Amino acid sequence: MRSVRFLAALAFVCVPLATRADVPGGLEVTCDLDRKTFRTAAAGQSDVRFKLFPAPTGGTQLGSEYTVPTSSLVVFKRYTEKFDSVSKRKSVRINAVIGSDGSPVLLPADGLAWMEVAVGTQTLGCDFAATGSATARRRLQSVPFAREGTQVKVGSFTRDTSLPPSSQSVTGVGFTPKAVMFLVSRDTTNLASWGFDDGSAAKSIYDDGTSNVDTYAVGALSSIEVATSAGNAHLGAVTSLDADGFTIAWTTLGSPPAIGTLTVQFLAIR
Repeated sequence: MRSVRFLAALAFVCVPLATRADVPGGLEVTCDLDRKTFRTAAAGQSDVRFKLFPAPTGGTQLGSEYTVPTSSLVVFKRYTEKFDSVSKRKSVRINAVIGSDGSPVLLPADGLAWMEVAVGTQTLGCDFAATGSATARRRLQSVPFAREGTQVKVGSFTRDTSLPPSSQSVTGVGFTPKAVMFLVSRDTTNLASWGFDDGSAAKSIYDDGTSNVDTYAVGALSSIEVATSAGNAHLGAVTSLDADGFTIAWTTLGSPPAIGTLTVQFLAIR
């Protein structure tokens, strides 16, 4: 480990190495940690995990963790100078590259992001040299190129129409979607529905052939509407957009009979 002495904490910088659409594919980041705490936590570890947040404390994590092998880290021993009432701080400065062209770093549109790093079972902030706090996150200076990337997830799930009205949680999306599109059908029948939902507004159209042959109708109640006869339908609408998917509330209009299992194909968008 190379020893370098600094008189004062340097500004935290990040440099775009590559881009994908509006999002840098890889960022070089710098993280200042309490030296003793880092050495203890890093013993026997093969990697560290960087995390980004939209606020200096709290908040929902931006994207997934960015895992970097310890063999790829550049670690410097450093000090801050004692002056006035500020004591000398012994720290390490870590340089690393997070993200890649295949897995770009996700940043908010306003460019405001703060970073911390998980070393083994311990989570550390990246602003120890400037604050003296081992857990203080450090501001990512990303405004010049920050854009929130678009993410999509294609998936499917099923719904047994013999079940009573209830909620269904759909997981495995990998992010909190902003909206979801649905394609729904009861296989080998003419029962189908197409819809959009952002958790607060829901729109759909559906096959109305059970009431009027060869016609479609506009659904005014939900993003999923599978009509079984005039005034009777199985309905579904998003009630929450979750960290790893979304939740649908299944209800009925009138008294629709059970029609077997619905196949719901979706496109989740962030």
